[in-house]
Amino acid sequence: MQEKELKKLNIAYWLLEHRKLLKYILIYFLIALNLFIWGIAIYQFSLFLTYRKAYNQMLNDLTQDKIDYLAIHKHNQPLPLTIQNKTIITLPIKGEYDLVAEAENQDSRWVIKNFEYKFVWSGGESDSNRTFFLPSEKKYLFVLNQKIKNLPKNFQIKIIKISYQRVRPKMRKKLSILSQLKFRKVIFSPTMRANQKIIPAQIKFQAINQSAYSFWQVNAIISIYQGSRIINLTIYPLRNWRADEKRNIEINLSLPLTSVTSIKIIPEINILDKSVFMPLNN
Repeated sequence: MQEKELKKLNIAYWLLEHRKLLKYILIYFLIALNLFIWGIAIYQFSLFLTYRKAYNQMLNDLTQDKIDYLAIHKHNQPLPLTIQNKTIITLPIKGEYDLVAEAENQDSRWVIKNFEYKFVWSGGESDSNRTFFLPSEKKYLFVLNQKIKNLPKNFQIKIIKISYQRVRPKMRKKLSILSQLKFRKVIFSPTMRANQKIIPAQIKFQAINQSAYSFWQVNAIISIYQGSRIINLTIYPLRNWRADEKRNIEINLSLPLTSVTSIKIIPEINILDKSVFMPLNN
């Protein structure tokens, strides 16, 4: 007990002897701490003055809508359908005409699910017709065997209804099927006269289904050109067209044709409609 009491007395004596020194140390510490705090405050204030303009601009930017929704909406809108090369084909029967135009869906991101249209001219119009457009698809708009008293003037196409569907990734695989429907070995035979008989113009071609799918019906749209003008349009239905099937087709044309510049044959089928496919076990 005496040793502990002695230690406490020594500590008390040392504190009493050095109280002035300890007081100065405390004062200097508080001064140093105060200078440090003021230094930080002055530094932060100088930063505020330096970057005040940028800070205010940042606060202002936070309250503004930087997303241009109008531009995004415009960018994501489907591209317009292009219609060109509108043609009137005079048929052998008086007062009957084929009305044809070339059209293209320019957009690879959108399907035109339903396109309803009619041909209009001065003093008349055709019945409405419906079709569809796959992404980036080129095809024909037409009304065949239209009865008109006189050759139509101011011939135009009126769009009645158009609806779109965005192409999803899972739809891309189906779209590739269309390129596997081939038409080859196209031969044109002109109108001829033999033994006082007229032999009609004829088209022969080979239709090849190179896909792994069978279809209830694929329409072969056959267009004949002289220069850039369509002079004949024929639709040939390929019914029950099975996978890996080849067919040799012969078609007699109703118009007397002696020469042509080119012949185009394109398949028309909505490959995104599952009802067009025949069952595998059929």
